[in-house]
Amino acid sequence: MKKILAIQFKYLGDAVFLTPALLAIKEKFPNAELHLYGYGEEHLMPSDTPNVKCFFGRDQTDVLLAISGADAYIMNSYEEGFGLVLLESMMNKTPWYARDIAGAKDMCYYGTTYNDEQELMELLRNHKRNDKKIEDAYNYVMANHTIQDTVNDVEDVLLETLR
Repeated sequence: MKKILAIQFKYLGDAVFLTPALLAIKEKFPNAELHLYGYGEEHLMPSDTPNVKCFFGRDQTDVLLAISGADAYIMNSYEEGFGLVLLESMMNKTPWYARDIAGAKDMCYYGTTYNDEQELMELLRNHKRNDKKIEDAYNYVMANHTIQDTVNDVEDVLLETLR
């Protein structure tokens, strides 16, 4: 892997929980660039580690470009709800790894879930790009999660409410 992306850092806990994973990733992929995107407490993230780039308060366009340019996306959150960033990853044809929570459970066919950092490291050690799975994920997002789908869903709810 050449570029790995992790995102959505805001609290001290986010940094603490990801630190073991970052150390293991750097050991396994010493030349890979790790791009960490987030908001809030920038000083909580490692800034003096070689090949680790931290970006805070960036425009959403920058984040989407980072997702599309990564070899893999890691969502290490313990509390993510539906997992919109996983949909963004799928829309950009970037394989993802996420904790086995909420939205990730619902979309696990299109990505890979894990329970702890040790399991994540094993998955990353054996990472192989699966173009069919990536294409299936992209097609799923484009068929089920476009802005038009959201507009249609809202319209249906409004019409049902007015009846």
